Amino acid sequence: MRTLDRTPVHQRFLMVSWRMSSSSWQSEMQSVLDWLAGPDCEFSADERRTMSDLISVPLRPSMLPLVVLHAYADVESGTHWNCAFDPRHPASHEPTNAILAYCVIWHHIVAQSLSDGHHQIAVVDFPDGTPELIAGLDEDAQRDDVGYIGLCDHTSIDSIATHLNGG
Repeated sequence: MRTLDRTPVHQRFLMVSWRMSSSSWQSEMQSVLDWLAGPDCEFSADERRTMSDLISVPLRPSMLPLVVLHAYADVESGTHWNCAFDPRHPASHEPTNAILAYCVIWHHIVAQSLSDGHHQIAVVDFPDGTPELIAGLDEDAQRDDVGYIGLCDHTSIDSIATHLNGG
């Protein structure tokens, strides 16, 4: 467990690898619901109901399920990011309004926070519209195609850019 205050500023960004298509998201939702209803689920009935209720609510048009790489910390739902950037050109970045809604970890656990160090699905709300950098990501990419777009707070972008450029 790594908290934001224990994370160096230059590492405080979410690596968004690709967008999930509607059909992939529907499949993911069904997988979660099947697991929650199955005999291998170790959660209590209340926890199962909470997870089921959360993932069963249709996403608003402004919400996107995104595959993220190695979360930089345990990032709680409600976390805001206001900057999107391409790591190949971090000095040129795009303002955004992104809010973490919830996550799916290991394709079956619905959580209120991203888990430090893991690949997972983050459902992110873009109430002011999807930034071009995120909209330009491939849907349902394969691991061989992994690149990413970063989401961060604008106060961290200079430190991130310096670090990514070898400084």
